[in-house]
Amino acid sequence: EAIKFSPMEETANQQASLRSKIVNYALKFVGNPYVWGGTDPVHGADCSGFAQHVYAQFGIGLPRTSAAQSQYGMKIPVSEAAPGDLIFYAKNGQVYHVVIYIGNGRTVEAASTRSGICSHGVNYANAVWATRLLS
Repeated sequence: EAIKFSPMEETANQQASLRSKIVNYALKFVGNPYVWGGTDPVHGADCSGFAQHVYAQFGIGLPRTSAAQSQYGMKIPVSEAAPGDLIFYAKNGQVYHVVIYIGNGRTVEAASTRSGICSHGVNYANAVWATRLLS
């Protein structure tokens, strides 16, 4: 007999599944180049261009820069980030970088021209807040 889920459990499962899909999609681009101002995760993207591209595939429109993206969605503490949430890094109050949280203290991000698109540990020293774009 099929397992029956309550509507709330069903919604929770769909959200978890969407988070997994976003993370898995983003991870496909690891190893590709970082290009400042780029929005193409195959030929080159910067941090915000990468985040913008990934979320667009799931019907979520984001502004173009990490500073603008940091004001979008529900702000949450970095410690509460779940896979598929964005984490923002800032220095002196200025947001300069965005990463996609994938769980277990790890990210997928367009990091730098040297690292390209890669998976890193969260830089907790510079992480100022996270945003939740998925309910």
